[in-house]
Amino acid sequence: LHAKNASKTYDGTALTQSEWEIVSGNAYGHDFTVVMSADSTITDAGTQPNVIATVDGVAVTTGTTKAIGNFNVQTSNGTLTVNRMQIVIWANNASRDYNGQPLTQHEWTTPATSLPATDTHEFQVEYSAESTITDVGTKDNIITKVDGVEIPSDNQFHEVGNYLIRVDKGTLTVTPAYIVLYAKNASKPYDGTALTQSEWGIATGSAYGHDFTVVMTADSTITNAGTQPNVIATVDGTAEIGRASCRERV
Repeated sequence: LHAKNASKTYDGTALTQSEWEIVSGNAYGHDFTVVMSADSTITDAGTQPNVIATVDGVAVTTGTTKAIGNFNVQTSNGTLTVNRMQIVIWANNASRDYNGQPLTQHEWTTPATSLPATDTHEFQVEYSAESTITDVGTKDNIITKVDGVEIPSDNQFHEVGNYLIRVDKGTLTVTPAYIVLYAKNASKPYDGTALTQSEWGIATGSAYGHDFTVVMTADSTITNAGTQPNVIATVDGTAEIGRASCRERV
């Protein structure tokens, strides 16, 4: 009598196999009662022998012939196999406007159908120390370890406990903050000298500690009685701002 094999993909539940078959001889209509050993079960990825413990209530030993009723019975083991489950873990994306603080994202996602309800394992996911961004731009959000096992971002599956895991990168994005800078007003009685005003202020938004270098246009000056617009020409040396989208106000 041979204990049958069984296999499945890991799902957090035990695999057993109570079926058996006759590989030599004939039962001549006799219905054997075959019971597997208590150890003939496996939950985690790997293999386990499926061992017949008793036949018609009589204990048997694998490979040894035993007289049981009208038969000389010999048993052989089957194999129980649990295969690792393939899982893809995505590093989540994150984005926000510039605020002077580092942006990180340590949450992750797996496909909704990849983990069965019977699998209650909680993955421990670690990220690269470089997965952070402060200034405007983008940065890869990279998972480096799962359950303490290092996993490269190579689009390949790697063994981690009961799983074959592939990790996919996310993206961290910092977009320009909106800020309105205005050139300040100035006035004086006519005295024959030019009036200029290099001071400015923030009308809307925040500089988040950034010290803008603001320069007025060459035309932002007046000597004779009248008015003249005080116009911001450049901010931080250019009209295109790296950390903030700026708008001038006369």
